[in-house]
Amino acid sequence: MIYAGYFAGEFGWLLMRWQAKVRFLSELNGDIIVGCEKQYNFLFEDFTSKFMAFEDLNIEIKSRNMWLCNQQIYPMAEKCFSPDRQKCIDNNNQSFIKYGVKSERKYDILLHDRSTKNFNTEYRNWNCDKWLDIVSHFKGLKVASVGSKSGANYIKDTEDLRSIELKSLANIMASSRVLVSPSSGTAHFASLCGLPHIVWSDRIDRGLYDNKQRYETDWNPFNTKCNFIDSWHPDSKTVIKEIEKCIL
Repeated sequence: MIYAGYFAGEFGWLLMRWQAKVRFLSELNGDIIVGCEKQYNFLFEDFTSKFMAFEDLNIEIKSRNMWLCNQQIYPMAEKCFSPDRQKCIDNNNQSFIKYGVKSERKYDILLHDRSTKNFNTEYRNWNCDKWLDIVSHFKGLKVASVGSKSGANYIKDTEDLRSIELKSLANIMASSRVLVSPSSGTAHFASLCGLPHIVWSDRIDRGLYDNKQRYETDWNPFNTKCNFIDSWHPDSKTVIKEIEKCIL
């Protein structure tokens, strides 16, 4: 038996540098017990029904800017596959699947109004009035707010889908027309659901990564359509034009 987990990093890294590695490992070795937060079981359930959750072990996640080594949690395990930083940076040995199935529950535009302050990144949050500009411009279309309630604002005059189960969100994303979001794990999830997305950030964020390349190729295993805007604070007219390219 192999134990894989626990991953305590950001959602985007979980999607693009962890869950696919664990799936690849299962294809080589068979049975795996996955350690993850309960809300993320869905990402692994196609290859395992055996989970151990943070909540079950009374593990408190104090920071998303780290990875927990599962040897600390399963010292008795003969084989552990832990999410150390080197594994998560490596792009090799991954097996991705598309999430979500087509359903009648679908939207023209999904909006992710990022509102977090994690790691001193409050500067990445977009002005509320700009979100309202989008809703006003596309009045008459079916629009919803997505993300977690703890990390995304509800946008007036949209349907509130924040914090719905990940499986339900995957089905909605697989059926909808476009996601609009600053760089986020939600945008990366849209990529794995085959949902075209308009995303923005500084292209070279903090001098670490080329975000345009990441969204278009490196973290886009299914070549999902992505329109990248190079700025954490584009004006609403620029974003509206990109939306029109996708849905009109």
